[in-house]
Amino acid sequence: MGGTALNLTVDNDEVGGQVMRFPVRAAPRKGGPEEVRVVEKPLAKPSPGVAFEEERIANRANPDWVCANTWDLPRPLRRALRHTLDYVGVAWSEASNPGEAMGVARHRLEEYLGLRNPELPVSQLADSEAFRLFLAAMIARHEELFAAYNGSLAEYRRVYHERSAAQPMPDLARDGSRVELPFWVWRAGAKRKRQRQRQRLWVEPTATGALALYADHDKIGKTTLRDTRRRGVAAAVAAQVARLRRAGWKIRPKALTLTLFVRLAVGDVFIHGLGGALYDK
Repeated sequence: MGGTALNLTVDNDEVGGQVMRFPVRAAPRKGGPEEVRVVEKPLAKPSPGVAFEEERIANRANPDWVCANTWDLPRPLRRALRHTLDYVGVAWSEASNPGEAMGVARHRLEEYLGLRNPELPVSQLADSEAFRLFLAAMIARHEELFAAYNGSLAEYRRVYHERSAAQPMPDLARDGSRVELPFWVWRAGAKRKRQRQRQRLWVEPTATGALALYADHDKIGKTTLRDTRRRGVAAAVAAQVARLRRAGWKIRPKALTLTLFVRLAVGDVFIHGLGGALYDK
């Protein structure tokens, strides 16, 4: 086809349980058939509420310990696990966070198997000029975005007879003149007591015609230009977003927003990972 396969690593997701899961044969019960069960081996201790790109590299289990506790795995699988964890061990010493380490290890394993796909973390994608132009348009046209986003979710629930307001994901919220946008925002390195690091991005028109930006209830900055369809305006708003990034603020796409941007601006064909077909619906 003459194309290039690019793998996007979603490192802005919240850190979950970092475990490896394996199917193993279990001893059959008396007179019963042989059973297969799942064994989980922890690889790292996650930090709840933190995005993968912010996770500290120190929170990690020893790969040797992981392998030593795989006595219930078949011998060929133990060898494969040892081979994989060798890649993880090397990557862990070079990477800045566990998500990057796992991505690098997987990439090197794929290269060993003959695959040569370039990799792009979503964190780097979201810091690109193209994404800032996309974000600028979303900020400036927040009311249109709000109506289209919630309208699409309402249509989905109607077509698929879904009664839960939380499925397939919650609507964007409104708080007076403030409108939620489908992006996450947080300050790099910041930790919030008893709260999750990632916060929702909000926009609110001001009396002067500017648009104020909020991380939930914390004001983080503003844009002074609204209509990004005028020549040069989108680039100016994107520059203002870039200043927020230099101040430490990270704005990352949620699931539907990432899907939309990738389809519009990144690839000719886009194939979701696990569970992603729901977003296309």
